[in-house]
Amino acid sequence: MADTAEQTENQEQEKSTEQKSTEQKDGDNQKAIDEALAAAKAEWEKEVEEKIKNGDEYAKLIYDAMALQIAKSIGELATVVNGNVDAIIITGGIAYSKYMTESIKNRVKFIAHVEILPGENELEALAFGGLRVLKGEEEARIYKED
Repeated sequence: MADTAEQTENQEQEKSTEQKSTEQKDGDNQKAIDEALAAAKAEWEKEVEEKIKNGDEYAKLIYDAMALQIAKSIGELATVVNGNVDAIIITGGIAYSKYMTESIKNRVKFIAHVEILPGENELEALAFGGLRVLKGEEEARIYKED
């Protein structure tokens, strides 16, 4: 009976080890996919901006429509907090595009100061912000409806 319990425990440990290995591989695969998508997106953005510089009106129309939609979304979110917006931060891969960020900034700068922070580390920044709150290094902001 002891042998059966020991075998069961060993099997469970093997399954756990296999599962961790699979999860690690999945995480590595997802990271590789995310990096490939970011690279493709950056290449696409460069290509579109090059077309705009060369006078492609259709490319300009698409990019301008995208900037307009982003600006509208920022405006919609500002209404949720009754206009009490400390800052608007444009980040991620899109923040590398001066054309896009200037277009958005010109439409929303009346709401609050606009900060441009290029990079793809939004989730990491949010996690570190949460950690600072949990450690008591920073106070969480609480937004309430009036």
